[in-house]
Amino acid sequence: MKKGKNRKIKLIIAAAVVVLAGAGIYAVVGQGVEVSTAFAEYGRVEKIITETGTVEALNSVIISSKIQGQLIEIAVTEGDFVTEGQRLAAYGAGSIAADIGSLRAQISGLQAQAALANEVAANSRKLYEEGAMSYDEFNRADTAARQIAAQIASLNFTIAGLSEAGGGGGVLAPISGTVTAVLVREGELVAPGQMIIEISDMSEIFIAVNLVSEDADRIVEGAAVRVFSESERLIDEKAIVSKVFVSARDVVSDLGIVQRRVPVEITLSGGMELRLGSNVNVNIIADARENTLRVNENAIFEINRQHHVYIIENGRARLRLVETGLEGERYTEILRGLSEGDMIITSPPREIDDGRAVKF
Repeated sequence: MKKGKNRKIKLIIAAAVVVLAGAGIYAVVGQGVEVSTAFAEYGRVEKIITETGTVEALNSVIISSKIQGQLIEIAVTEGDFVTEGQRLAAYGAGSIAADIGSLRAQISGLQAQAALANEVAANSRKLYEEGAMSYDEFNRADTAARQIAAQIASLNFTIAGLSEAGGGGGVLAPISGTVTAVLVREGELVAPGQMIIEISDMSEIFIAVNLVSEDADRIVEGAAVRVFSESERLIDEKAIVSKVFVSARDVVSDLGIVQRRVPVEITLSGGMELRLGSNVNVNIIADARENTLRVNENAIFEINRQHHVYIIENGRARLRLVETGLEGERYTEILRGLSEGDMIITSPPREIDDGRAVKF
């Protein structure tokens, strides 16, 4: 009887040891550091340059007044489509005839001066060629004759503009397109050179972007671009970089800071109805790798200037040296050190080290 009891006690103790051992193992795992994980997998890695651009028309014309006068009619409004040669606005003709007469009188006086100046210039040239006059003296005479000729040409241009306005043609559209801005009001008195109306060919619009030189050097013409609205709605996923300018230019930022940036033009795939001057966000694909081994970018960290990750083996974190390739926006390419399906710790917490128990 005594021996049977002892054997029974030993079995109970052995069973308890097994249970405790199992509980101990569970305790190690259950008390491990909680981590987030992802798998090493094959997929696409993209290097993206993100910037804000502005919608512009490839062919846009701002029409300026050729004369000083009152606009008695504005025949178009913003958004109207017009054809080349169509009348956009008209001047009041009341004082045009008097203005033309005054200008012709000025031309008549200048022509007498021009005749004399041309004669002096011709004589000066002969004296200069014979060595009897210095170059500076000859140049002054020749310049005076040219200046008078330029004044006459300017007055003739103004007369042509006045004649066009007085003839009923008024302001005519130089190209076919959409009226994108009316910059004056009916009845307004305008001066020569004052901007009146803008016309744009909406069939050819593009996105103008200014990139810092470092980013501009990473892209090439033909690079793929995804275009988003300011609310992050995808507008066009098949746009391309059509032009990268050679020289950087000064650009004033929204904060008033002058920066040296390189202009870049992006062509849309077509069929886009975008408002000129509106802002859009662009993702320019500077580089990409297809079907390559990749991991979440937050899994990689440096030790002594070498890239490492933590993988999970048997419930514990194991430090692994890796060689990386293209560093994308969400993923980083892995060239050596990992295999497909390896479980990786993403954003490793500070308390993680090699061999530490983890839970996930």
